[in-house]
Parts: sequence; structure tokens; C-alpha cells
Amino acid sequence: MPSKTILSWWLAASALWVLAGCGAVSGPEEQPKSALGTGSYGTDVSSQVTQVTVTDSLGKTVGHFEYDSQQFTPLYQASDASDGLRVILSAESGALQVTAAKSLGRADTACRYQVALLARDQDFELGLAGWKTNPQGLDVYWASANRTDDYRAFYCALLSDTAGVAIQAQATDAQRLEAKILMALLGSLTKG
Repeated sequence: MPSKTILSWWLAASALWVLAGCGAVSGPEEQPKSALGTGSYGTDVSSQVTQVTVTDSLGKTVGHFEYDSQQFTPLYQASDASDGLRVILSAESGALQVTAAKSLGRADTACRYQVALLARDQDFELGLAGWKTNPQGLDVYWASANRTDDYRAFYCALLSDTAGVAIQAQATDAQRLEAKILMALLGSLTKG
């Protein structure tokens, strides 16, 4: 029978291995909290906007956001408040797509989960992550991942005690994730 010292060392090493993630993918590189920018790519936002309402599971309005309806083409729009998927948008001939859906739980949970799945199941490389504050004063958690011509960023915000929104942006190159029309959509996200 092994000595208590050897057994204690083995248990401690095993616990550290488990706590370190069992060799699993680590999370994205967290950045300090900062302001959400206005974007550095593409044309300026037009004055033609469409408002999207976000509701909780009971149909109560918990927030809104707007998108540039001159530059984004809606591929799908929810027909009623009970639909969890709110909108799918496409811009620049499909080079940038944005999907917005209701979310539950902490603001960062859905975003962390999505990039972890991409890294684990589809061999995406994890990018950066962190909190941004939009011009409306709303804290938005973002996380990113990429794989050869497939760049994704996830933005999640809590709009009430029980509901929020998860927005995924998918682009053919990294610079499109800094599109002015995407940053304007995120900047318009507000509670109530």
C-alpha cells in the first residue's frame, strides 16, 4: 500500500490537473473593460433604421436595438414576441451576417459558451473577450473566435433580471467584425 505522503501528492496533482481543465481548451484572452467603439470598417451608418424589440419569456418588452436597414438585408425577422430568434441580417453580399436571439442567465454565459463550443467542436482559435460599455450605458460582454476565413464575435447583454440578448456576428475577415454598421447596432442596444 502506498504511503500517505505519496497518496497525498497524487491527490493534490490530480486535483490541480482537474482544476486546470484536464487539458481542455482554455478560455479567450480577457481584456480590460472599455467603451464600445464606433467601428473602423465600412461605410457610415445611414439614417434609415429598423428597430427590433427584445422580450422576456412572458412577452414583456425588456429592450431594443436598431439596425441600418439600408445596409443590412433581413434574412429572417420574428413575427411575434414569443419567437426567441429575433432577426438574422446580412450585409456586404453575405460577407457579414448578424443573428440576434433572446438569452437567459448572466450576460456573459451565452457568449463564453458559444466560443468554447467552437473551439472544442470545430477547432476554432479563441480570440479576445471582455466587457464593453455601449453609448446607452449598457454593459455588453463580447468574445471572439476564428478559423480560416470564418471570424465570429458574440455580444451578450442582460436587459432585465430574467432576460437578455445574444448577438452573433460572422464575417469572412476580421476587419468586418469592426464594421460601423455592426458597432451602431450594438451601440443602440438599450434596456426597456
